[in-house]
Amino acid sequence: RPLNSADFNLLRTSFNVSHKFKGWYETSAGIEAKFVDQLTTGIIDSVLEQDAGKDEIYSLSLFASNDTRKNYFNPVNSSVTELGLTFSSSHGFSKEGRAENTQYFTLITSWKRYQPMDFKFIHKKLKFTFANRIKIGTIWEVGSKGTIPISDLFFAGGATTVRGYREQLLGPLSFKTDGTPIALGGKLIFLANAEIRFPL
Repeated sequence: RPLNSADFNLLRTSFNVSHKFKGWYETSAGIEAKFVDQLTTGIIDSVLEQDAGKDEIYSLSLFASNDTRKNYFNPVNSSVTELGLTFSSSHGFSKEGRAENTQYFTLITSWKRYQPMDFKFIHKKLKFTFANRIKIGTIWEVGSKGTIPISDLFFAGGATTVRGYREQLLGPLSFKTDGTPIALGGKLIFLANAEIRFPL
């Protein structure tokens, strides 16, 4: 769950089919149903109250990737390109108690590259890997605007996105009265990472 946000349980069930073509191309399609159960014992922040009634989310998704990695744990001289498109329909109630249905598309694309680099230090050859990534995601609603469930929003910060920031706290925030930050999530994300990896 998003750090310091409303507490909820998430039950997800899905069915997917995929096909890998000759070479490194793979496509998949699937249907998914998610049920969000807001915990009554959790502390619900007033900013996130509108998400409490979003308890059913149904999705259709298409995904394509081109992955040339031969070693997933130590990729060298390879790249990964991914593109995903999802149509979702969420059903629930607004904080005023009105039935609310929201339809929206989610588009996510990313590109990763792992480039080998060799350096000669005195008489020893050192091998490094230059790794970089770009990821872009957006959510746009169809028809009348409603509330996007918090479980479908984008979050950034932490070990898997941008190191040096607290987990999921790089982006829109709210604060409790004691100063504790609350991750709100967003409908647009842009990430760019670059790092040099070397064996220890």
